[in-house]
Amino acid sequence: MNFENLKKIICLDTETTGLDIEEGHRVVEIGAVLLHGRTKTNEEFHTFLNPERKMGEGAKNITGYTDDMLIEQPFFRDIAEDFLTFISGSKLVMHNAPFDVGHLNNELKIASSSLPLIEDVVDEIVDTVILSREVFGHRMTLDGLMKKFDINDYDRAQHGGLKDANILADAYGFLTGGQSNIDFSADNKNTRDQKSDGASSSTYTNPNNIKLKKILTSKEEEQIHIKRLQQMEESSGVKPIGLDK
Repeated sequence: MNFENLKKIICLDTETTGLDIEEGHRVVEIGAVLLHGRTKTNEEFHTFLNPERKMGEGAKNITGYTDDMLIEQPFFRDIAEDFLTFISGSKLVMHNAPFDVGHLNNELKIASSSLPLIEDVVDEIVDTVILSREVFGHRMTLDGLMKKFDINDYDRAQHGGLKDANILADAYGFLTGGQSNIDFSADNKNTRDQKSDGASSSTYTNPNNIKLKKILTSKEEEQIHIKRLQQMEESSGVKPIGLDK
C-alpha cells in the first residue's frame, strides 16, 4: 500500500493557562504528530507560546510551565500560518476535541479576523473520547487508554503538548486496530503462502515492527458487546457472528 495515497492523519494536543476561554485563558503549547497509516513519523509541529497572561495555578501544577519560561516564547500570531499549513487537509485527531478546537479557534480569532478556523482547513475531526466510547462502550481518559493499551513509555507526572500528542498517536493506533500496512499484491509471499495441498493461507506481517499488545476486555465490556449484538439481531433478523458463543 502506498502511504502517499493515505489520508493525512495528525494527532494533536494543546496545553493552556486554564480551562475557560470566557475567563481569558490562552494556549501555551501546541504539539502535533503526523501519522502515515497509523504509524508515527518524525514529522511534528511543536511550539510553546507566550499567552500574554499568567498561568493559572492548576495548569502550572499540571504542566510545570512557568510565566518566566513562557514570556520568552513566540506569540500565536507569529506561528499561526505555519500551524495551519501543517494541519491543512488532515484528519485531525484529538482527545476531547471540543476543548482543543475551541482554544485554537479562539487564538486564530485573536490573531487575525482573516484567518480560517480549524474546521475550515482540516478534512475531518476525530475525538478519541467518542471513539473510545464506540470501542469500549464508555468514555475513557487519555490515562485510561494508556492503561488499557499498556502504553508505558511516557512519564505522565506532568502533561505536555507534544508528549500527549505522541501518547494519543499510540492510543489511536490501537483504537483503530493497530494495522499499519497490508499488501495484497500477488507476489507478496509474506502475506499469502501456498500450502502443499494447493490451498492458500493468509498470514499477518508486521513490516514496521510495531509492538503488538494483547488487549483484555472486562466483564462489563463483554456484556455491552453482547447487548449490541442482540440489538443488531433484533433490527436485522440475522444472528451476528459471535452471539451464539
